Amino acid sequence: MIYNARLNLLFVHIQKTAGTSIHHALLREAGSRDIRPHHLRLCDVRLPKAKPRIVAVVRNPWERHVSWYRMMVRKGVHNAFSAYLLQPEPSGEPVTFSTFVRRTAAVRETAGDELRRPLRSYVWPVAPKPFTPYLKSLGWNHEDYLTVDGAYLADEVLRFEDLDAHWHDLGNRVKPGEGWSHALPKANRDPGRAQLNWRETYQREEDVEVVAAGFARDIRRFGFAFDR
Repeated sequence: MIYNARLNLLFVHIQKTAGTSIHHALLREAGSRDIRPHHLRLCDVRLPKAKPRIVAVVRNPWERHVSWYRMMVRKGVHNAFSAYLLQPEPSGEPVTFSTFVRRTAAVRETAGDELRRPLRSYVWPVAPKPFTPYLKSLGWNHEDYLTVDGAYLADEVLRFEDLDAHWHDLGNRVKPGEGWSHALPKANRDPGRAQLNWRETYQREEDVEVVAAGFARDIRRFGFAFDR
């Protein structure tokens, strides 16, 4: 998360939605603070009394799974989380995308007790709740990051596929007559993304259905579809 007190803006960083690029861009804006651990949900933090403008990026869940799979394969095994997701097939062959999709349903990555910090270690208005562990999950909907006690709190949801235009427009709304101080960088990009037709990664109809079932709430809320 990034909180900017001057703009009263809170960016919720959902994995594999160009969040690293936005993270870098916002840190170059005066008044921004990096809220750690990263990838916290709104339910994991205490919000200021004056509710900030809550911003996030959403991405088609079928495309997002392909992006996450390619990233994991590219990085290789580096912790227990990746070891589980990338463990070989029973035949000994590298994990297929189809198997990866099925493994993502419930697995969560935790950073361990060393990153469970009490609230008093934070002096900023937005802070993790006491002893909340750092979690990442491929099984959470975008909605899970943006909801507290059943209330959906996002004010601005940008679309990954049109991010440059949406980011520019957001800057004009947040900083009228000025816009963002810097252009949005291209950080942590898949080097082969430009040549990739992500739909072709889905070789089995069942894989399309698994993602559809797991991300049904996001599909309804944001209007995602496999064919567009």
